Amino acid sequence: MRFHFLVSAALLAAALPLQAQAQSGRACMIESPIQTLGAPTLITDCLQGRKGTSRSAIKDRCEGVAWNNAGGMGRSNSVNLTWLPQCPRRDADAVCRGAYEGEFDTWHYGRNEGQLASLAEECEADGGQWEEFE
Repeated sequence: MRFHFLVSAALLAAALPLQAQAQSGRACMIESPIQTLGAPTLITDCLQGRKGTSRSAIKDRCEGVAWNNAGGMGRSNSVNLTWLPQCPRRDADAVCRGAYEGEFDTWHYGRNEGQLASLAEECEADGGQWEEFE
């Protein structure tokens, strides 16, 4: 049922006129649950297209990440995908600049130290630049 929400949202987004898609923004906030030590935790990431990244590439990447978080690998999670003009700096724990072949900055919210350390390694291994905030 939850996965159907995402599929419906993706189909709706594809059916929107080009003008409506252009107003969708250059960033997307993705909120999804994970299990941490047996307890559900809501994680939040925001992907923002870097200068020169097409709106269609932003849309495809955001919807792909949301789909993976919702149902990829056989999971069935609820995911909230929200379009924004840019990712909010406020309350961000860290950002990976130049993620996904250099086209995106990926902002992370509500993460613990272990999660941030893992994300930092992943970011740097993919050629991104990691910045953690206090």
